[in-house]
Amino acid sequence: ETAAREIMKSLKPMKTSLMEHQQFGVAWMVKRERSEEEVLPPFWEEKVERGKKVFFNSITASSTNDRPATIRGGILADDMGLGKTIQTISTMVSSMSSIGKNRKRTLIVSPASVLTTWQQQIEMHVKDDFFSVCVYHGAGRETDVAVLKTYDIVLTTYGTLASEFDDKKKKSGKKKRKKSNAPNTLYQLSWHRVVLDEAHYIRNRNTKSFRAAAAIKSRVRWCLTGTPLQNKAEDLQSLFSFLRINPVRNFSVWKRAIGRKIVEGGKLGLARLRVLLKSVCLRRSKSIIANKMPERTIELHTLEMAQEQRSVYDALMDSAKAVFGAAMLGGGDNVF
Repeated sequence: ETAAREIMKSLKPMKTSLMEHQQFGVAWMVKRERSEEEVLPPFWEEKVERGKKVFFNSITASSTNDRPATIRGGILADDMGLGKTIQTISTMVSSMSSIGKNRKRTLIVSPASVLTTWQQQIEMHVKDDFFSVCVYHGAGRETDVAVLKTYDIVLTTYGTLASEFDDKKKKSGKKKRKKSNAPNTLYQLSWHRVVLDEAHYIRNRNTKSFRAAAAIKSRVRWCLTGTPLQNKAEDLQSLFSFLRINPVRNFSVWKRAIGRKIVEGGKLGLARLRVLLKSVCLRRSKSIIANKMPERTIELHTLEMAQEQRSVYDALMDSAKAVFGAAMLGGGDNVF
């Protein structure tokens, strides 16, 4: 609780007060970002073999001398409408208030349809001039690295990110990979934090968007999505790969240790998946926190059509009735 209060104090630049579940979410995110101690990822343990300290992985049943990297970041999978955006913005504010300007840069990747929403949300919730924000999208975007690195937050799209990614994966057949003239500015910077909004966008690991996102250099990595699991458990493997959770970031290991066991109906695969999600994912549904949400207000507004609009509407309605009436082998009067 003491740590949570300190985090809330660091949010003075916020213009918007957070709800209780959002405060909890921000505290969880900040804790995952700031972890000073090297916490072992799931399925890893420190052991002594032949008098030597090693790190043993229970999934692969193998040991290594190298300590696996701590996972900084995770998956915020709250239901739509619970404030994933404002929680992420608050986490960035808290980070700026505590670690200073030397580690400030955040790259936010989203679908083009919500790119401006992020800019609007930052302006709405954070005091003026606290963040410097750059929208990195379109043909006229600023590609000078020296200029781009002066911004606190850079907003871009999955399409822009993919266009700058130099995909060196060899392609079979006679077709040769065309050399792209697009800049690779985003890949010349080391980011403190990268955030994938609507992260299920990269669920297909065979797409260039997935490979482009996974290749970004960053200390902290976040996935925001209300639907982390859309069709199959394999959707989650792409997120684990982006988060660089070893060894399941390797698809062959994932398939052997988790994916195949789930398909076969075994309990071990689901148990391992639960361990992974519990360690890196936070999800709250509206039903779980319904008693902590403000009461819903419903307003009904009745609009009267102008005469010209009513005439067009009635003509379309009569036409639709005729079509349906004919289809049902009845008269138009039987269609309502």
